[in-house]
Amino acid sequence: MKYDGLEFCYRLGLRPNADTGEITEAVRFALDAGMTDICLFLNAEELNTGYFDGDELTGLIKTAQKLKEAMSGTGLTLSVNPWNTLLHGDRGRKLKPGQNFWTMVDVNGKAADAVACPLCENWRAWLLSSYARIAGELKPHILWVEDDFRLHNHEGLEWGGCFCQAHMEEYSGRVGETVDREMFLERVTSVKPNKYREAWLTTHRETMNELASLLEGAVSAVSPDTKLALMSSAPKNHCAEGRDWHGILNSLGGKHAPINRIHLPAYAEMWAAEYMRGFVEVSLCVRAMCPPATRVLPELENYPYSLFIKSRAFTRFQIESAAPLNLAGMTLNLFDVMGGNQLRSEKFQDVLPETFEYLGRLSASGAFGGTRAGVCIPVSGKASYHLHTDGRRDLTGLYPKETFLGGLLATFGVPVYCLAGEIPSGAVAAVSGQWLRNLSQDEIVRFFAENRVILDGEAAETLFSLGLGHLAGIEAAEWHKQDSGVANYEKAETSYLGLPEPVCSSQVMAGDYLRVTYTDAEILSTVYNWRREVSGPGMAVANGNVLIFPYGRFGELTRKHFHPVRQSLFQDGLRKLGAELFLEGSRNVFPFARGMRDGRTALYLVNAALDGTEELTLYTAGRKIKDIQILRCGGEDNTLTLNALECALVLIRWEESE
Repeated sequence: MKYDGLEFCYRLGLRPNADTGEITEAVRFALDAGMTDICLFLNAEELNTGYFDGDELTGLIKTAQKLKEAMSGTGLTLSVNPWNTLLHGDRGRKLKPGQNFWTMVDVNGKAADAVACPLCENWRAWLLSSYARIAGELKPHILWVEDDFRLHNHEGLEWGGCFCQAHMEEYSGRVGETVDREMFLERVTSVKPNKYREAWLTTHRETMNELASLLEGAVSAVSPDTKLALMSSAPKNHCAEGRDWHGILNSLGGKHAPINRIHLPAYAEMWAAEYMRGFVEVSLCVRAMCPPATRVLPELENYPYSLFIKSRAFTRFQIESAAPLNLAGMTLNLFDVMGGNQLRSEKFQDVLPETFEYLGRLSASGAFGGTRAGVCIPVSGKASYHLHTDGRRDLTGLYPKETFLGGLLATFGVPVYCLAGEIPSGAVAAVSGQWLRNLSQDEIVRFFAENRVILDGEAAETLFSLGLGHLAGIEAAEWHKQDSGVANYEKAETSYLGLPEPVCSSQVMAGDYLRVTYTDAEILSTVYNWRREVSGPGMAVANGNVLIFPYGRFGELTRKHFHPVRQSLFQDGLRKLGAELFLEGSRNVFPFARGMRDGRTALYLVNAALDGTEELTLYTAGRKIKDIQILRCGGEDNTLTLNALECALVLIRWEESE
């Protein structure tokens, strides 16, 4: 099979009564663009009538059958994506006559007009019968479960889960007392974990796992070869509703390997470096949450669907930069989903086949199936069970912040990978937020004994609050709010970048400052207040094996830390911790590393800048390189440079140690 078995799914909208010309053109475009699969939307958004009735589904299936007939003999497979499971939002829609579903209710008591509650048995019967009918009549290659398969983000309701009467009775039963909406939300979001939060998370966890299992049973009973696949979104959102990634994906997969359409964090074109930080904190994190055997076909979304929103160059960049997910392929939304709009003038068909061929070459190299290397970013799918909130009546307070250092280090040229549900050992591990609360005290002690550790301010303060500050040489720790005048700038204790007194900012988009008093630490930098007086230590290496970055409780923007001096401080600290590989002094070049079976290191480089690079410099901790081979889209060479928005696989063979 071409592309080394990778699947490229063209996500297509057709009008319910599409004519032959529209269907023929869709197939022709898919072939010209190098696709292997057409994924047909049923009941797509602008034409969505809510939960379709039997007659409406008959019309949708007839259109799909016409498409399937037109695809016969082309080698393309047909997949199907019903646009809604729960429904993304009301958007003016109502339940139809005979649809006696009860709908979701938000914490204020507002009931949705169309979005059903996942506990509603009548809606469940509709969902299972609809998926069974689609699977039985069309026998699709993949049948997708939309990303509205979630409790949060249903437009028209306040952000969060369901507070309908059935849910309130379920919550009350689990906590052993009658609770109303306001009281329950207040207790779920209270500072410390409690039985109310556990009831909230576990109810949703079990509900969605059960639904996934029921869906798989309904589909496999009528079409055992059809694969049932999940669409997912940001991990922090799913964490706040208790998602069990292994449970859902394994249940949907049944006898097949699980499939997940991982969210790529850009519907519209954006600053590529910020996109790549999102890729680390969202896409790479979700990949770690999935069962290892999961086949990943990420979402390339071009919304609202034209070159006004996303260029061909950025589209290509997104596809190629997704390679570290160890891809099984890609799903692509290129044009609007109302049908009839394969705009050949956008010329996607001219650039995609070469891009797909490059991903096939990368896949054939085996580079992304090896052992993950670099700095470990530990994350937990159950973080919301354990974290402490700020006490606000807001479910977003349950969002974990365990990936911040991953995005920061990757931006600074340091290879990173996420590790979910495990405690690393023998690694350089970067801990953000409150990840340590997922561990017992004995596990924390072992973690610090077995690893070299990087802590952000919130992780350091968490360690101290747990009575284990001595593991990082912390005698005292005190928060100071951003822009309070305590932390204005930071000065390095040694010369970097040819500057006698290197400085970087500690205010505005820097987060709160944690003033730490150490028992044993090498101070790398010092923080100054608005009077230009010393406020306290900046970055420090404590106990010889812990690098502390004393900022945390970040706002939405943290751009102040993306500075050459900050990069130098981190890379100096990494050398002291014994890190083995990173790019020295690069700007917005994101590396991802794997150890290969033949002893080589695969280093995938993503240049998220609009400038090309000079020859990049690798820090290898004294290990000598024997030779390198570089695979680019369009060829191979051994020159360690990158053009704007270019990705390249660097295969490193090492000299044998004496």
